[in-house]
Amino acid sequence: MSFCAGCGAQLPGGAGFCGSCGRAANVALPPQGSPAQPQSTNININVGGGIGRGTSPLLAAALALFFGPLGMLYSTVSGAIVMFLVDIALLVVSVMTLGIGSVLYIVSGIAGIIWAIVAANSNTSRSMTIHVNNTK
Repeated sequence: MSFCAGCGAQLPGGAGFCGSCGRAANVALPPQGSPAQPQSTNININVGGGIGRGTSPLLAAALALFFGPLGMLYSTVSGAIVMFLVDIALLVVSVMTLGIGSVLYIVSGIAGIIWAIVAANSNTSRSMTIHVNNTK
């Protein structure tokens, strides 16, 4: 019975490399009476803002200001959908109140800008840690 020198996993006979960690099959036998010690690895992954860049809160605010829910797609897709539905509801209210409800569009626009800024800030700071335990 042979074991990997890197991670301690059992190697099948004639293996050229370890199937668990990928190291060359430098065979090492574990000490008598003690099982092979498992290796663990932490992997940090940045999941926000795309490849190598963050989402700019200033650009998110400008896009939300000038393009409304369509501009919010830069920082938050779900927020853009919600604000689009809110704008449709405000259009109905505005028509039913003969334009008086249109004042709510200002409140909706400010809320959309704030939402875009908060979403852009959270996109730049999200990261994920994965703990990998190499045991057999």
